[in-house]
Amino acid sequence: PSSLLRYKQEALDWYTALLDAGVRADVVPASAPLPGRGLVIVPMLHVVDDALRARLDAHVAAGGSLLVTACSGIADERLHTALGGYPGRLRHLLGVRVDELLPVLGGETIHVDGLEATLWSERIETTVGTEVLARFDDGPAAGGPAATLVRGERGGVAAYVATVPARELRADLLARVLDASGVASELPTDLRGRVELVERGTAGEWRFLVNRGVDPVPVGDAGLGTVVVASDGSTDAVVPPRGVLVLRA
Repeated sequence: PSSLLRYKQEALDWYTALLDAGVRADVVPASAPLPGRGLVIVPMLHVVDDALRARLDAHVAAGGSLLVTACSGIADERLHTALGGYPGRLRHLLGVRVDELLPVLGGETIHVDGLEATLWSERIETTVGTEVLARFDDGPAAGGPAATLVRGERGGVAAYVATVPARELRADLLARVLDASGVASELPTDLRGRVELVERGTAGEWRFLVNRGVDPVPVGDAGLGTVVVASDGSTDAVVPPRGVLVLRA
């Protein structure tokens, strides 16, 4: 329906939003087992086969959370679309029914709760129990839901975003879904967005802080562990520019 949509860019934008929020994220293939906890983001995944749908169902049923973006769950592995509206393969989880896909012209900006979005909108009907997180201010779907959320019985949520958000809107929607999911950053507020936290070893024994910028980032007494060494060879509690600081929990 639109040649301007880019799966890779959409996935990278959500990953970047997680890093900006200071939240650790793993990138896994659609065939990977799902944990039944935490938040799983499904970005623009057009094809959802029976096995993946079953894993997503089980993840939410176990108390995990899900964030699905526009153009996901459209078809099965044979490219057969489900009847009854989009996203047919995931409609039962998300509590929405899309009866019309409404692409936005390239270069045109629409707004959701006062913040910018591009390329895509949808006409959405919500089912009983589905919360509307945000609405389209203008564009082809003006006044309709742009983001929704369903709360599961075991504490998880299933959210749907029906547009391609610009950075500020993406951060705002992600913050709301993370809060509803009970997912919080492990980093102090002053380090979020500046460094990425990676854990390895038994129970995350080894921790790596990766500097995302060109300036050194002092860690101070962040409670993340004991400094072992930095990528520049120092043992100071400072992450070098574009470098790494190794800690032991």
